[in-house]
Amino acid sequence: MPAWEQDVRVLQKIPDIAVEVGLTPDQVISSVRALEADGLLEVTWHMGGNYGRISNASGEARRRIGQWPSAENFVDRLVTTLDERIEQAPEGDERSRLQKMRAGFAGASRDLAVDITGTAISRWLGG
Repeated sequence: MPAWEQDVRVLQKIPDIAVEVGLTPDQVISSVRALEADGLLEVTWHMGGNYGRISNASGEARRRIGQWPSAENFVDRLVTTLDERIEQAPEGDERSRLQKMRAGFAGASRDLAVDITGTAISRWLGG
């Protein structure tokens, strides 16, 4: 759902979300209604359901879009950032090192990276 993937915009008005993500208010309303029906959002609707404000987002909603700390989300974001850096890096040693690092995090070592990251997050959150 494109309107949702950008961020959980709690206490934000749907027309404002539409402008930020480049969709029509109707597209955002449709997406928000689907997420509300799945129990992922609480929405206060006004004007016959044509205008609303997101009043709460569940932990599951936040996890789905990467706003909740999880090892998988962190490693996925790390790989995405490495992809961006590789694209910007000139040919040579730096690019080669970035490509090797990305191969490790995205390849066979991904499970190990997720496990280590999960342990670090757990410790950081006091677990």
